[in-house]
Amino acid sequence: MLSKVVSTQRQEYTDSDGKKKRREVLKKSYKTNRVKISTEMAYLLTYRIVNTLTGNIIRSGDIDAADSDKVDFINWNRYDGVNPSNLRIRDGSKFKRLSSDDRKAMGARSTHKTTDEMLKWGAGRIGREMPKEFLEALKHYSPTR
Repeated sequence: MLSKVVSTQRQEYTDSDGKKKRREVLKKSYKTNRVKISTEMAYLLTYRIVNTLTGNIIRSGDIDAADSDKVDFINWNRYDGVNPSNLRIRDGSKFKRLSSDDRKAMGARSTHKTTDEMLKWGAGRIGREMPKEFLEALKHYSPTR
């Protein structure tokens, strides 16, 4: 679990042989928080179409739908203007690039569908299915039967 990332900078130095070299040094460290949210919602409408004259059930059944949403992101808002691709993790005295999974999570969608959004979708889906069921049931129905 990624919890601490760092920004680095290049630093020139002279080694013991007097040669100029470059190395990455710590510039600043940041704490991160990875968030994983998963939600599922199922909808079920049980219906009966009844001939009110005779009380006979013309058709009955269920209409169901399901919706889900999943987000996996790392809270990051480019602190100090640092791009996530420039962040590193410390591995002993060395700095390693973030894994592609972590880089993707930093740029991932962080908003999660609300319950209202999921209910609205489910109600719409069921609302579109109900007329189909009713029309199919009434296709061969005659009120004189």
